[in-house]
Amino acid sequence: MLREENNKSNALSVFNGLPPASKEQIMPLLARLAVNFPKMNQQFAGVSFWTMLGEQLQDLGWSEQRVRYAVTLMIQNYKYATFTAADFLEIDKDIPHWTSAEVENMPTDQEYANAKFPDRWWICLKADAERLGLEYKPWITNAQMKEREK
Repeated sequence: MLREENNKSNALSVFNGLPPASKEQIMPLLARLAVNFPKMNQQFAGVSFWTMLGEQLQDLGWSEQRVRYAVTLMIQNYKYATFTAADFLEIDKDIPHWTSAEVENMPTDQEYANAKFPDRWWICLKADAERLGLEYKPWITNAQMKEREK
């Protein structure tokens, strides 16, 4: 699937196709953030930021793997005392992909692949397809074909 919600039409989320996390899976992960971001532990009208964020993640169908990845990334890299839900919701792990016309204008020193992800075929870098364990077939651009013929 394309990440239309973040308007990244040339990237695929590695978390697409994974089952959505339950509240029981999400909240302990968010508790790790609450410990690391203590200034964010206030409540407004009986609702905490963490409860609201957990509900958003559930409504958006985030997988446990994506929540865990985002929590770890925030703990290891976010240098400020607070953050917004939007800051958190932007976190994803993408691989770029292209159309056959777009890849024809790409550098010829790259190896490309036609990879199945999750149930559709996309042109991406061969290294990304291998790293993610995707089923793929080599993709050779016209320019690469001409170079090989020399």
